Amino acid sequence: MSDLVYQLAIDIGPRIATHLNNTLGIDPETSGRLFKQVTPLVLGGLDRQLQTRGIEHVDQMLTQNDTDGALDDIAERFHAIAEDHQADTGLGELLGDSGATAAKLFAEHFALDANDARKIIPMIAPVVLAALAKLRDREGLGNDGIASLIQEHGDAHILDDVPGFLRKRLDKPKKKRLTGLLSHLLMGTSR
Repeated sequence: MSDLVYQLAIDIGPRIATHLNNTLGIDPETSGRLFKQVTPLVLGGLDRQLQTRGIEHVDQMLTQNDTDGALDDIAERFHAIAEDHQADTGLGELLGDSGATAAKLFAEHFALDANDARKIIPMIAPVVLAALAKLRDREGLGNDGIASLIQEHGDAHILDDVPGFLRKRLDKPKKKRLTGLLSHLLMGTSR
């Protein structure tokens, strides 16, 4: 997990977890894991937009979500999206078809209702975009600074293989057997 994703998880993760629980009944641990999957997708989408459309377009996307108050009343926004049966998993051009792929994988991996899983990205992503806008403004990064931040922490290529990206991150690591150190200790004493 990148430093930026970690910082955003600290800054806005608990609020998102609370509101995902209140609107979709998703437990806080799962919400935290979902946040840590959606945020790199959003950063990857921003990186792609930066490459194809330029910083002015990215700046406009950030400003729009900040102006729309995505950070101000998360509860109201989440409830509105929960009622929206046409919620856009791809957020228009930001994620495109990759958003639908991610939503399907979220449903499978976290055993979520498919309709609820389709709402995860439309709920979380605007809050992440607004938080990035606040970071841009609070830190005085300007367009060059936010472009550098996106290039450093975003990877447009993950949108080309969302299943590979998410499966690698969502699969739980295999439990290691206690043969390593324990076997060396036992073998060392039997010599």
